[in-house]
Amino acid sequence: MKAQRIPTVAAFVFLVAASMLNPPPVNAAGFSFGPGELVLDPADWHDASNDPDWSIKPPFIIRRQNDRESAFAFRHPIPAFFEIAFELTVDSTGSSDGKGVKLRAANASFSVAVDDDYPFGIFDVTAQKYRAKNYNLRIRTRHAYRFCVRAAPEALSATVDNKTISTRWTATPPFTLSFFAQRSGYRVKSIKIAEVKK
Repeated sequence: MKAQRIPTVAAFVFLVAASMLNPPPVNAAGFSFGPGELVLDPADWHDASNDPDWSIKPPFIIRRQNDRESAFAFRHPIPAFFEIAFELTVDSTGSSDGKGVKLRAANASFSVAVDDDYPFGIFDVTAQKYRAKNYNLRIRTRHAYRFCVRAAPEALSATVDNKTISTRWTATPPFTLSFFAQRSGYRVKSIKIAEVKK
């Protein structure tokens, strides 16, 4: 499978030389949508919470269990509405223990997570309120949960293991993206980011 890569200057020059008539589009933020999985380059990610328990060991982003909430942020803004898919394997569980992804725009901030209490929901971070929940997802360790989060113009939807929830929203691109944990240890792999057309 062809990998999706965050273009470095050297990689971009190589691609232009290989295809002078049709170079890949690259926006000013350094991110371009593409097919395949995102290549996990540590230079593209930032420990946003000063938590040394985050690491990249391809093909995984890893968060070891500890007693704090923290986030691991993608350095590049996502310039348009998008869909992100990934697999998240839970290594440990605990009470009120969310693990998932946060999306932030200038006018909105939401998280999508599996949690040991509810156990799957969309949370409006700004309003501090759940906008959607599903109680029919069993939380267990060593299971790879298949996430698909779709940030579309009028709605945010999330599917985990074929269970879907959604909420209306009015977010405006660009978006920042981060994985977060509230205590759990987990691993993420097979990250794909695709543009959602209006």
